[in-house]
Amino acid sequence: MKQASDSSRALRRHHSCRLKKARRLYWGMGTGVENVPDDRRLGIVISTAALCSCHMCGNPRRYWKTKDALTVQEQRLFQDLLQDIEGKSQPS
Repeated sequence: MKQASDSSRALRRHHSCRLKKARRLYWGMGTGVENVPDDRRLGIVISTAALCSCHMCGNPRRYWKTKDALTVQEQRLFQDLLQDIEGKSQPS
């Protein structure tokens, strides 16, 4: 009979191996001969995939605490919608 800790340890090892394989090209690792992914950086990127969490890279709602703070993706969406509306409203 297996103990719960044995199966959870196996699951943790499985997920860490899976994440190492998936994230081996993060942070510019593996893009050239000089950027060979090493075990230390792969171990760090497993637990912290984001390179930084500054106000420019992170969630704007977290830093500016307003409803007007939009992500870059949301800004692009609204800009495209506005251009579509302006394009349709002008007579041809």
